[in-house]
Amino acid sequence: MATILDIGLFDFFNVIFVFLLIAVTIFALLTKFKFFGDKSGAINWIVAIAIAFMSIIFDPIVTLINFIAPWFVIFFLFLVLLLLSFRIMGAEESHFTEMIQKREIVWPILGVGIIILTAGFAHTFGEDLLAAGQGEAVGEGEFENNVFDVVFHPAVLGMGLLFTISVFAVALLTGDM
Repeated sequence: MATILDIGLFDFFNVIFVFLLIAVTIFALLTKFKFFGDKSGAINWIVAIAIAFMSIIFDPIVTLINFIAPWFVIFFLFLVLLLLSFRIMGAEESHFTEMIQKREIVWPILGVGIIILTAGFAHTFGEDLLAAGQGEAVGEGEFENNVFDVVFHPAVLGMGLLFTISVFAVALLTGDM
């Protein structure tokens, strides 16, 4: 039965969305960094479309982008709403530019981006890498259970705690007090 909220048809257009995202992103990067010179709009488009076509042929790239794109959209919506709430509370734009210039906010944003990318790679390539790494004897459970068991193993948790203490010690010892 057809309903208004039936979005199953969008699955057929995933490749088109990924193609457009890759093409526009590559074009923007080539134009921003003037890779082919100042007046090379047509060349930038040709290169961007060629890279986008080559990318959609490889299915794992389409799967990866389909996984990480909604997470980045949610993350940036969260940032916009956070900035809006700070503006409502009385913060001025100069506070935001000062924070960006001091790089206080860049590292957390970069960290969240790396976490999203890591989760995307684990979602896309994790099961295949698990099978390839162990040969015939793959773990008893699902891939998600194996990841959970590794992440919450006492040795890994101890290493994470030690790493966190080290990062804060270095940050506090080298910072201006």
